Amino acid sequence: MATDQGPPDAAAAAALAAAGGWVAALATYERDGFVTLPGFLSREATAELRNATEQLFASEGTDGLGAYAAPSCRRLGNLFDKGRCFEQLACDPLLVAFARNTIGADGCRWQAFNAHDPRPRQPDARQPVHADRSFFPGCTAYVNIILALDDFTPTNGAPRVVPRSRSIQGDNSGAWPAADSDSALLEPVAGETRILCAAGAAIICHGDTWHGGMENWSDAPRRALHLGFSCPATRPQYEITAECSAAMRERVAARGLAALLPQPLASFDSGLPPDRPNKVPRGNAPLLLDPEGAEAPAQAAGALDEEVMVEGYVQSLRTQGVSNQLLFSARATQHLLLC
Repeated sequence: MATDQGPPDAAAAAALAAAGGWVAALATYERDGFVTLPGFLSREATAELRNATEQLFASEGTDGLGAYAAPSCRRLGNLFDKGRCFEQLACDPLLVAFARNTIGADGCRWQAFNAHDPRPRQPDARQPVHADRSFFPGCTAYVNIILALDDFTPTNGAPRVVPRSRSIQGDNSGAWPAADSDSALLEPVAGETRILCAAGAAIICHGDTWHGGMENWSDAPRRALHLGFSCPATRPQYEITAECSAAMRERVAARGLAALLPQPLASFDSGLPPDRPNKVPRGNAPLLLDPEGAEAPAQAAGALDEEVMVEGYVQSLRTQGVSNQLLFSARATQHLLLC
Protein backbone atom coordinates (compact mmCIF):
# COMPACT_ATOMS: atom_id res chain seq x y z
CA MET A 1 0.00 0.00 0.00
CA ALA A 2 1.24 3.49 -0.76
CA THR A 3 2.57 5.79 1.90
CA ASP A 4 2.26 9.58 1.81
CA GLN A 5 5.55 9.66 -0.10
CA GLY A 6 4.22 7.35 -2.82
CA PRO A 7 6.27 4.11 -2.97
CA PRO A 8 4.65 0.79 -2.08
CA ASP A 9 5.50 -0.63 1.31
CA ALA A 10 7.01 -4.03 2.06
CA ALA A 11 3.60 -5.73 2.10
CA ALA A 12 2.79 -4.55 -1.43
CA ALA A 13 6.24 -5.57 -2.67
CA ALA A 14 5.82 -9.02 -1.09
CA ALA A 15 2.35 -9.35 -2.65
CA LEU A 16 3.81 -8.66 -6.07
CA ALA A 17 6.57 -11.18 -5.41
CA ALA A 18 3.98 -13.80 -4.39
CA ALA A 19 2.23 -13.25 -7.72
CA GLY A 20 5.52 -13.88 -9.54
CA GLY A 21 6.51 -10.27 -10.21
CA TRP A 22 4.99 -7.48 -12.27
CA VAL A 23 5.20 -9.24 -15.65
CA ALA A 24 3.92 -12.56 -14.33
CA ALA A 25 1.04 -10.87 -12.52
CA LEU A 26 0.10 -8.95 -15.67
CA ALA A 27 0.30 -12.14 -17.71
CA THR A 28 -2.10 -13.88 -15.31
CA TYR A 29 -4.42 -10.89 -15.43
CA GLU A 30 -4.37 -10.79 -19.24
CA ARG A 31 -4.95 -14.54 -19.49
CA ASP A 32 -7.59 -15.08 -16.79
CA GLY A 33 -9.15 -11.61 -16.53
CA PHE A 34 -8.16 -11.27 -12.87
CA VAL A 35 -5.17 -11.75 -10.60
CA THR A 36 -4.91 -12.03 -6.81
CA LEU A 37 -2.07 -10.31 -4.95
CA PRO A 38 -1.96 -12.03 -1.54
CA GLY A 39 -0.86 -9.91 1.39
CA PHE A 40 -1.06 -6.66 -0.56
CA LEU A 41 -2.14 -4.84 2.62
CA SER A 42 -0.09 -5.23 5.77
CA ARG A 43 -1.87 -6.45 8.89
CA GLU A 44 -1.70 -2.93 10.29
CA ALA A 45 -3.15 -1.36 7.13
CA THR A 46 -5.91 -3.99 6.97
CA ALA A 47 -6.85 -3.35 10.60
CA GLU A 48 -6.85 0.42 10.03
CA LEU A 49 -9.15 0.08 7.01
CA ARG A 50 -11.47 -2.29 8.90
CA ASN A 51 -11.75 0.14 11.79
CA ALA A 52 -12.35 3.11 9.47
CA THR A 53 -15.01 1.14 7.59
CA GLU A 54 -16.84 0.21 10.79
CA GLN A 55 -16.73 3.80 12.00
CA LEU A 56 -18.37 4.92 8.76
CA PHE A 57 -21.03 2.21 9.03
CA ALA A 58 -21.80 3.58 12.50
CA SER A 59 -21.91 7.23 11.40
CA GLU A 60 -23.40 6.97 7.88
CA GLY A 61 -25.52 3.85 8.08
CA THR A 62 -25.30 0.84 5.81
CA ASP A 63 -27.25 1.90 2.69
CA GLY A 64 -24.27 3.22 0.77
CA LEU A 65 -24.97 6.97 0.44
CA GLY A 66 -24.88 6.93 -3.34
CA ALA A 67 -23.35 3.51 -3.89
CA TYR A 68 -25.48 0.99 -5.73
CA ALA A 69 -27.72 -0.77 -3.24
CA ALA A 70 -27.25 -4.50 -2.80
CA PRO A 71 -29.84 -6.74 -1.13
CA SER A 72 -28.92 -7.86 2.38
CA CYS A 73 -25.51 -6.18 2.26
CA ARG A 74 -23.96 -3.38 4.25
CA ARG A 75 -22.70 -0.75 1.82
CA LEU A 76 -20.66 2.46 1.89
CA GLY A 77 -20.02 4.79 -1.02
CA ASN A 78 -17.59 7.50 -2.17
CA LEU A 79 -14.78 6.61 0.21
CA PHE A 80 -12.10 8.66 -1.57
CA ASP A 81 -11.97 11.50 0.98
CA LYS A 82 -13.39 9.79 4.05
CA GLY A 83 -10.05 9.04 5.68
CA ARG A 84 -6.40 9.18 4.70
CA CYS A 85 -6.21 5.39 4.64
CA PHE A 86 -8.81 5.34 1.83
CA GLU A 87 -7.11 8.19 -0.04
CA GLN A 88 -3.75 6.43 0.07
CA LEU A 89 -5.31 3.24 -1.24
CA ALA A 90 -7.01 5.04 -4.13
CA CYS A 91 -3.63 6.58 -5.06
CA ASP A 92 -1.57 3.42 -4.58
CA PRO A 93 0.99 3.31 -7.42
CA LEU A 94 0.69 -0.42 -8.03
CA LEU A 95 -3.12 -0.34 -8.24
CA VAL A 96 -3.02 2.72 -10.48
CA ALA A 97 -0.45 1.01 -12.70
CA PHE A 98 -2.72 -2.03 -13.14
CA ALA A 99 -5.68 0.20 -13.98
CA ARG A 100 -3.68 2.25 -16.48
CA ASN A 101 -2.39 -0.91 -18.12
CA THR A 102 -5.99 -1.71 -19.12
CA ILE A 103 -7.50 1.75 -19.57
CA GLY A 104 -4.50 3.86 -20.63
CA ALA A 105 -2.42 6.35 -18.65
CA ASP A 106 -4.17 9.43 -20.06
CA GLY A 107 -7.70 8.10 -19.90
CA CYS A 108 -7.91 6.47 -16.47
CA ARG A 109 -10.39 7.94 -13.97
CA TRP A 110 -11.78 7.05 -10.57
CA GLN A 111 -15.32 5.77 -10.99
CA ALA A 112 -16.30 4.42 -7.56
CA PHE A 113 -14.93 3.47 -4.16
CA ASN A 114 -17.36 1.42 -2.08
CA ALA A 115 -17.45 -0.96 0.87
CA HIS A 116 -19.41 -4.20 0.60
CA ASP A 117 -20.34 -6.66 3.36
CA PRO A 118 -22.94 -9.41 2.80
CA ARG A 119 -24.94 -9.81 5.99
CA PRO A 120 -24.65 -13.25 7.59
CA ARG A 121 -27.11 -15.94 6.52
CA GLN A 122 -29.02 -13.86 3.98
CA PRO A 123 -29.57 -15.87 0.75
CA ASP A 124 -30.47 -12.84 -1.35
CA ALA A 125 -26.99 -11.35 -0.79
CA ARG A 126 -25.83 -13.50 -3.73
CA GLN A 127 -25.28 -11.42 -6.86
CA PRO A 128 -26.13 -12.51 -10.40
CA VAL A 129 -23.05 -13.29 -12.43
CA HIS A 130 -22.14 -10.07 -14.22
CA ALA A 131 -19.40 -8.02 -15.89
CA ASP A 132 -18.88 -4.58 -14.36
CA ARG A 133 -18.49 -2.74 -17.67
CA SER A 134 -21.99 -3.85 -18.68
CA PHE A 135 -23.50 -1.47 -16.13
CA PHE A 136 -22.19 1.70 -17.78
CA PRO A 137 -23.30 2.76 -21.29
CA GLY A 138 -20.43 4.14 -23.34
CA CYS A 139 -17.77 2.60 -21.10
CA THR A 140 -14.88 1.23 -23.16
CA ALA A 141 -12.66 0.01 -20.32
CA TYR A 142 -13.15 -0.75 -16.63
CA VAL A 143 -11.08 -2.22 -13.80
CA ASN A 144 -12.46 -3.23 -10.41
CA ILE A 145 -10.03 -3.77 -7.54
CA ILE A 146 -11.33 -5.74 -4.57
CA LEU A 147 -9.50 -5.36 -1.26
CA ALA A 148 -10.24 -8.15 1.23
CA LEU A 149 -10.61 -6.77 4.76
CA ASP A 150 -11.52 -10.23 6.08
CA ASP A 151 -10.55 -13.70 4.96
CA PHE A 152 -12.51 -14.85 1.88
CA THR A 153 -13.60 -18.43 2.59
CA PRO A 154 -15.96 -20.96 0.97
CA THR A 155 -18.59 -20.28 3.64
CA ASN A 156 -18.49 -16.51 4.14
CA GLY A 157 -19.23 -15.23 0.65
CA ALA A 158 -15.95 -15.41 -1.25
CA PRO A 159 -16.77 -14.09 -4.73
CA ARG A 160 -17.07 -16.39 -7.71
CA VAL A 161 -15.32 -15.66 -10.99
CA VAL A 162 -15.19 -17.24 -14.45
CA PRO A 163 -11.56 -17.27 -15.61
CA ARG A 164 -10.96 -16.19 -19.22
CA SER A 165 -14.57 -15.09 -19.64
CA ARG A 166 -13.49 -11.60 -20.71
CA SER A 167 -12.12 -12.97 -24.01
CA ILE A 168 -15.72 -13.43 -25.19
CA GLN A 169 -16.13 -9.65 -25.33
CA GLY A 170 -13.53 -9.37 -28.08
CA ASP A 171 -14.47 -6.25 -30.02
CA ASN A 172 -16.29 -4.55 -27.12
CA SER A 173 -19.60 -5.67 -28.60
CA GLY A 174 -20.98 -6.36 -25.15
CA ALA A 175 -21.38 -10.14 -24.99
CA TRP A 176 -22.33 -10.06 -21.32
CA PRO A 177 -23.71 -12.93 -19.27
CA ALA A 178 -27.15 -13.69 -20.67
CA ALA A 179 -30.04 -15.81 -19.46
CA ASP A 180 -33.80 -16.01 -19.72
CA SER A 181 -34.24 -14.74 -16.17
CA ASP A 182 -32.32 -13.10 -13.33
CA SER A 183 -32.70 -16.28 -11.28
CA ALA A 184 -30.70 -18.19 -13.91
CA LEU A 185 -27.84 -15.74 -13.49
CA LEU A 186 -27.78 -16.61 -9.79
CA GLU A 187 -27.05 -20.25 -10.57
CA PRO A 188 -23.54 -21.72 -10.97
CA VAL A 189 -22.10 -21.22 -14.44
CA ALA A 190 -19.63 -23.29 -16.43
CA GLY A 191 -16.04 -22.94 -15.27
CA GLU A 192 -16.67 -20.67 -12.29
CA THR A 193 -14.34 -20.80 -9.32
CA ARG A 194 -14.17 -19.05 -5.95
CA ILE A 195 -11.56 -16.44 -5.01
CA LEU A 196 -10.25 -17.68 -1.67
CA CYS A 197 -7.68 -15.49 0.06
CA ALA A 198 -6.58 -14.12 3.40
CA ALA A 199 -7.45 -10.65 4.62
CA GLY A 200 -5.17 -8.08 3.02
CA ALA A 201 -5.27 -9.51 -0.49
CA ALA A 202 -5.94 -7.34 -3.54
CA ILE A 203 -7.89 -8.81 -6.46
CA ILE A 204 -7.48 -6.98 -9.77
CA CYS A 205 -10.53 -7.76 -11.92
CA HIS A 206 -10.97 -6.73 -15.57
CA GLY A 207 -14.29 -4.99 -16.24
CA ASP A 208 -15.29 -7.66 -18.77
CA THR A 209 -14.65 -10.60 -16.45
CA TRP A 210 -17.76 -12.43 -15.27
CA HIS A 211 -18.03 -12.63 -11.49
CA GLY A 212 -20.42 -12.14 -8.59
CA GLY A 213 -20.55 -11.77 -4.83
CA MET A 214 -21.86 -14.71 -2.82
CA GLU A 215 -23.97 -15.09 0.30
CA ASN A 216 -22.29 -15.27 3.70
CA TRP A 217 -23.20 -18.44 5.60
CA SER A 218 -20.90 -17.64 8.52
CA ASP A 219 -21.78 -15.57 11.57
CA ALA A 220 -19.02 -12.99 11.02
CA PRO A 221 -18.57 -10.05 8.64
CA ARG A 222 -16.95 -10.52 5.21
CA ARG A 223 -15.92 -6.95 4.46
CA ALA A 224 -14.34 -5.77 1.22
CA LEU A 225 -13.53 -2.51 -0.51
CA HIS A 226 -14.29 -2.08 -4.23
CA LEU A 227 -12.20 0.53 -6.06
CA GLY A 228 -13.34 1.17 -9.64
CA PHE A 229 -11.37 2.79 -12.47
CA SER A 230 -12.87 3.60 -15.88
CA CYS A 231 -12.43 5.50 -19.12
CA PRO A 232 -13.31 9.25 -19.07
CA ALA A 233 -16.63 8.65 -20.86
CA THR A 234 -17.97 6.56 -17.99
CA ARG A 235 -20.32 8.26 -15.57
CA PRO A 236 -19.06 8.06 -11.98
CA GLN A 237 -21.40 6.32 -9.57
CA TYR A 238 -21.71 9.62 -7.65
CA GLU A 239 -20.12 13.06 -7.49
CA ILE A 240 -16.46 12.41 -6.72
CA THR A 241 -14.33 15.47 -7.48
CA ALA A 242 -16.57 18.10 -5.87
CA GLU A 243 -16.93 15.91 -2.78
CA CYS A 244 -13.16 15.76 -2.33
CA SER A 245 -11.76 18.58 -0.23
CA ALA A 246 -9.41 21.13 -1.80
CA ALA A 247 -6.63 19.80 0.43
CA MET A 248 -7.21 16.25 -0.77
CA ARG A 249 -7.25 17.35 -4.42
CA GLU A 250 -3.96 19.17 -3.83
CA ARG A 251 -2.39 16.03 -2.36
CA VAL A 252 -3.58 14.00 -5.34
CA ALA A 253 -2.14 16.59 -7.73
CA ALA A 254 1.17 16.56 -5.84
CA ARG A 255 1.35 12.81 -6.50
CA GLY A 256 0.94 13.49 -10.22
CA LEU A 257 -2.50 11.85 -10.19
CA ALA A 258 -4.87 14.77 -10.78
CA ALA A 259 -5.99 13.07 -14.01
CA LEU A 260 -7.74 10.41 -11.90
CA LEU A 261 -10.36 12.95 -10.80
CA PRO A 262 -13.42 12.60 -13.07
CA GLN A 263 -15.49 15.40 -14.56
CA PRO A 264 -18.47 16.68 -12.54
CA LEU A 265 -21.39 14.31 -12.41
CA ALA A 266 -23.68 16.85 -14.07
CA SER A 267 -21.61 16.66 -17.28
CA PHE A 268 -22.70 13.04 -17.86
CA ASP A 269 -25.96 11.50 -18.97
CA SER A 270 -27.58 9.31 -16.34
CA GLY A 271 -25.51 6.36 -17.57
CA LEU A 272 -27.57 3.93 -15.51
CA PRO A 273 -29.62 0.92 -16.52
CA PRO A 274 -33.34 1.77 -16.67
CA ASP A 275 -34.20 -0.55 -13.79
CA ARG A 276 -32.43 -1.66 -10.62
CA PRO A 277 -28.65 -1.21 -10.95
CA ASN A 278 -27.77 -4.80 -9.99
CA LYS A 279 -29.79 -6.21 -12.85
CA VAL A 280 -27.43 -7.40 -15.57
CA PRO A 281 -28.37 -6.10 -19.05
CA ARG A 282 -29.33 -8.81 -21.48
CA GLY A 283 -26.35 -9.92 -23.56
CA ASN A 284 -26.08 -11.66 -26.89
CA ALA A 285 -24.13 -14.76 -25.89
CA PRO A 286 -24.96 -17.40 -23.27
CA LEU A 287 -22.14 -18.74 -21.13
CA LEU A 288 -20.71 -21.62 -23.16
CA LEU A 289 -17.15 -21.43 -21.94
CA ASP A 290 -14.88 -24.29 -20.97
CA PRO A 291 -11.91 -22.64 -19.27
CA GLU A 292 -10.27 -25.98 -18.57
CA GLY A 293 -10.07 -26.83 -22.25
CA ALA A 294 -9.58 -23.32 -23.60
CA GLU A 295 -6.21 -22.11 -24.71
CA ALA A 296 -4.85 -18.91 -23.24
CA PRO A 297 -5.53 -15.84 -25.38
CA ALA A 298 -2.79 -15.10 -27.88
CA GLN A 299 -1.93 -11.88 -26.09
CA ALA A 300 -0.99 -13.51 -22.81
CA ALA A 301 2.60 -13.68 -21.64
CA GLY A 302 4.13 -13.69 -25.11
CA ALA A 303 2.76 -10.24 -25.90
CA LEU A 304 4.16 -8.61 -22.78
CA ASP A 305 7.54 -6.92 -23.07
CA GLU A 306 9.48 -7.22 -19.82
CA GLU A 307 11.33 -3.91 -20.13
CA VAL A 308 8.14 -2.04 -21.00
CA MET A 309 6.29 -3.49 -18.00
CA VAL A 310 9.14 -2.75 -15.58
CA GLU A 311 9.51 0.79 -16.85
CA GLY A 312 5.73 1.26 -16.66
CA TYR A 313 5.78 0.35 -12.99
CA VAL A 314 8.78 2.59 -12.30
CA GLN A 315 7.17 5.47 -14.18
CA SER A 316 4.06 5.17 -12.00
CA LEU A 317 6.32 5.74 -9.00
CA ARG A 318 8.26 8.56 -10.66
CA THR A 319 5.09 10.56 -11.27
CA GLN A 320 4.45 10.50 -7.53
CA GLY A 321 7.79 12.07 -6.63
CA VAL A 322 9.67 8.96 -5.57
CA SER A 323 13.42 9.56 -5.17
CA ASN A 324 15.92 8.26 -7.72
CA GLN A 325 17.32 5.90 -5.11
CA LEU A 326 13.91 4.35 -4.53
CA LEU A 327 13.26 4.23 -8.26
CA PHE A 328 16.49 2.31 -8.76
CA SER A 329 15.49 -0.04 -5.97
CA ALA A 330 12.02 -0.54 -7.46
CA ARG A 331 13.49 -1.25 -10.91
CA ALA A 332 16.03 -3.69 -9.49
CA THR A 333 13.36 -5.41 -7.41
CA GLN A 334 11.14 -5.89 -10.44
CA HIS A 335 13.97 -7.42 -12.48
CA LEU A 336 14.81 -9.77 -9.62
CA LEU A 337 11.19 -10.85 -9.38
CA LEU A 338 11.19 -11.63 -13.09
CA CYS A 339 14.23 -13.92 -12.90
